[in-house]
Amino acid sequence: MAKLAGTAPRGQAYSQTLIRSVNAGAGACIIASMLIVAWEGTPPSDKADWIWILREALAGELGSYRVVFSRAKRGWRFTVEFREDERSRDEALVANSPESVTYNIYASLADGGKPVDPTWKPGEV
Repeated sequence: MAKLAGTAPRGQAYSQTLIRSVNAGAGACIIASMLIVAWEGTPPSDKADWIWILREALAGELGSYRVVFSRAKRGWRFTVEFREDERSRDEALVANSPESVTYNIYASLADGGKPVDPTWKPGEV
């Protein structure tokens, strides 16, 4: 069961909290992650598509993420901020590196036909 919460007025940052209840024998565990998406300047008209792609790219990742897009001459670039959650410190779980997560976001956006800057490598400023 998943509950999504969070909306923002047009032109503002988008925030989403995902709360899932996971059965663990007789008890239940609440897992909370957050995705914040923002654009410097005017966001693209298909902003909802971008957010959907980000949700898909981050679906299996641990922690909370803030993705901020900025417009460059040849397309969009972005920065990713990561806040780990308690589960990512569990030795039994293997999490992707921040570099891998950033590359996966870039590849997902490019594969989705979004105009990301083709000359930019994720992680460069």
